[in-house]
Amino acid sequence: KLQYLGLRNSEYTDDIARAIAGSPLLSRLKELDLSMGTLTDRGADALIASGQIGHLDRLDITHHYLSDEKVAALARSTPNLVADEQEKPDQWDGQPHYYVSVSE
Repeated sequence: KLQYLGLRNSEYTDDIARAIAGSPLLSRLKELDLSMGTLTDRGADALIASGQIGHLDRLDITHHYLSDEKVAALARSTPNLVADEQEKPDQWDGQPHYYVSVSE
């Protein structure tokens, strides 16, 4: 009977997206909220590949690290995408670092 699933402000948003994409739960949801986390193109690819996000009344990824191309691909996959606050990772020692929206 679950219709809304909000797993927000997580450092593991890509892993969560991959797990949900492979779960029968996704087809039953009306709203999926992965906002405030560290979603990247990897997690978005899993959601798109699932073929099950087009029915969502709302997919919220506000505060994400997706490329422009992946935001567009998600928008084509689900008409109810909320993709505000596109962030860029910080670079330290040549490595990207991703941050959740709210932390210490």
